[in-house]
Amino acid sequence: MKNSRRVFFAAAVLSAAFSASTLMAQEAPPAAAPSPAAPAASASSATAMDVAALTAAAEKGDLKSQKTLAYAYHAGKGVPQDYAQSVKWSLKAAEQGDMKSEKYVANAYYYGHGVAKDPKESFKWTLKAAEQGDVISQRYAGNAYAKGVVVAKDQAEAAKWWQKAAAQGDETSKEKLGAPPAAAAGK
Repeated sequence: MKNSRRVFFAAAVLSAAFSASTLMAQEAPPAAAPSPAAPAASASSATAMDVAALTAAAEKGDLKSQKTLAYAYHAGKGVPQDYAQSVKWSLKAAEQGDMKSEKYVANAYYYGHGVAKDPKESFKWTLKAAEQGDVISQRYAGNAYAKGVVVAKDQAEAAKWWQKAAAQGDETSKEKLGAPPAAAAGK
């Protein structure tokens, strides 16, 4: 399960809504094939939860309940596994500005897990996570603008996103901006 979560987080940040072949040409993704993985949630034991009460709270906008249900439906913990329901609750949490949910929704749209594939919608949610400071989402927003995938090609916008990621220590973004790798810079 830990490996599938790692794969998810790697895949989630790769969901900047450009084709897998374009992405691979830019940077190699993890060797493991992407698989749907659980949205981040602060769920306690999903098998012990009261689904009806949790659903009622989630419907009223309780973020923690939405995230817990998203995780439960994704993992099949206490409820039947249902990716569409997982995306439904993740989307509600994402609409409240939860960055991890935004990344999960981007991933779902990119790979078509629980929803139809939609690269534009995937990029929309990746960009929202980037705007909140997620470094990997910032890098991939830059990549999308640099290549003109899903959005108009815009080198200034690409540089803006890479600069934000580089400011957080992202070495790949620094390299894209022309800075030497950290190992070389230290010599």
